[in-house]
Amino acid sequence: MSAIPKWERMEREMMARGVVPQTIRENWGECSKQWLYGHGGTVDPVTGLLDYGPEVLRAAERLVRA
Repeated sequence: MSAIPKWERMEREMMARGVVPQTIRENWGECSKQWLYGHGGTVDPVTGLLDYGPEVLRAAERLVRA
């Protein structure tokens, strides 16, 4: 079962409360958002700012070292 509907619902509910997720403010593509959410990243439900989570941060560190 895909988690994509859950992520889309999360973004819609935030927008309904007047909180614009950073992924939408910055026009992230669907593939990028799905990668972020699929690797443990989230969006703060109050501020809309990204919380990358430990797995995403580890991936970023590997890219920097490469």
